[in-house]
Amino acid sequence: MSFLVGRDGNISVIRAGALVAVIGIIFIVGGLILFTFEQASYQAPLNIDPFPGAVEQAQIPISSTLRRVEYQIPGKTPEEVKEYYQQKLDQLNGADPNDVLRDKCVRLPSEDSNARFLDYVEGSGNVPYYFRCVFNRSGFRLLQTTEVQILPGTYKENAQGEVEWDTRGATVVRYEQQWER
Repeated sequence: MSFLVGRDGNISVIRAGALVAVIGIIFIVGGLILFTFEQASYQAPLNIDPFPGAVEQAQIPISSTLRRVEYQIPGKTPEEVKEYYQQKLDQLNGADPNDVLRDKCVRLPSEDSNARFLDYVEGSGNVPYYFRCVFNRSGFRLLQTTEVQILPGTYKENAQGEVEWDTRGATVVRYEQQWER
């Protein structure tokens, strides 16, 4: 601290001012570096670990900042898979699982266990319901989201009654990911 003291033994205002200016510049530069790293972290998809045992079926780039990833999970119900993603959502948001106001994975249509979409017909390829979980890490003018859709397995028959594709016995999980460029 002797560098703050002048020849007369008193604190030098110029030296103290220079020290404050140097410390201020260090804080500003450090803040800019942290801000740059934070912005760079938004330039990739918000990755949510898939359900254990999930098998990736497709990864479809829609644009340079939007993609769809689809998984199949054999032998698990959509309700079991939803509980896993609800835990991940609570972890991301730091939410208490007992908090009724926390973000939740929601069932569409409604929470009524018998509710189904009106266009659902067995063998049409349409699902009777699905769960939707939205993971959002958006910030100051920055976007980074992953919407997880959890669908029960279904199948589609063509006009001749032949099965075109079949995911019965599995749960299908679809990620819709969007991020900044």
